[in-house]
Amino acid sequence: MIDDRTLDARLRALDPVPHDTLVDADRRARLLESVLATDPAQPVADLPVPPPRRPRRPVRRVAWGAAAAVTLAGVSVALPLTNGGEPAFASWTAEPAAASDRDAEVLREACLEQVGDSVGGDGAPEAPSAELATRLTDRRGEWVSVLLTGTAPGRYQFTVACLGRLPAGSSDGPSDITHAVTGGGGWAAPSGDQLVEGPMAELAVGGGPFGMGEQERAATTNGEVGPDVVGVTIHAGGTTVEASVADGTYAAWWPGRIFDPADVVADAAPGLPDGEPEPLLRYDVTLRDGTVLRDVDPVHPTD
Repeated sequence: MIDDRTLDARLRALDPVPHDTLVDADRRARLLESVLATDPAQPVADLPVPPPRRPRRPVRRVAWGAAAAVTLAGVSVALPLTNGGEPAFASWTAEPAAASDRDAEVLREACLEQVGDSVGGDGAPEAPSAELATRLTDRRGEWVSVLLTGTAPGRYQFTVACLGRLPAGSSDGPSDITHAVTGGGGWAAPSGDQLVEGPMAELAVGGGPFGMGEQERAATTNGEVGPDVVGVTIHAGGTTVEASVADGTYAAWWPGRIFDPADVVADAAPGLPDGEPEPLLRYDVTLRDGTVLRDVDPVHPTD
């Protein structure tokens, strides 16, 4: 005879619905809230439709794009991977190398074709995409990344993080191009050894035609550092990556995630305090005199 607990486990194993995404957790939480708040005597036809859940906290960066969601944002063109089944990021390196001017310019142009003529709008400032400056570029194996930025009045900042496969020395254009567009502002420029977190995004790469194949996930982030900082090391769970740093800006990307999936699902459950899952990220900064500061806390300076 099967006890109730064993029967419940077997039935759950047969359920084809995914249970590990933020969207599914959010839907379940909204449904449970509506059920708990409903009068049992009320006819089903009269039940109210639960409103969309608001973001857990205001963020200084607002994401645009079809896949925008608070600090997670991604816009991707899914192209077939043509390396014989080898993982897309097999050549990725934790330390960046310099990207050639030609590679950086080719990726910039391809990325802006995806972005369109402008960024912003819908209540935020709007700026022509072509006016965004190329802030940082680097190469990690076969992949090149380009960070495009622009600043509107009030230190409102636009950021486009671009990623594409472009083997060194190749005369072809980039493939597997993906990008995240963000905008926001409000913090003053950091000073001394300070680090200010900026936008964070998760990007899907690969998938084949119509996005039906296997995809790999890349995480990207950038922000600002004070004038004393010459290096930023990011620890994202079990991954350590050296960021590119120039002129008070840092940027990095790596195969993997920004948030712990288990933390995302748990935080979406009803009855928990407002907030959003904490990023997996920890930071070490290297100063001009060679000093390394471990596990520094990001700051939010005001004017």
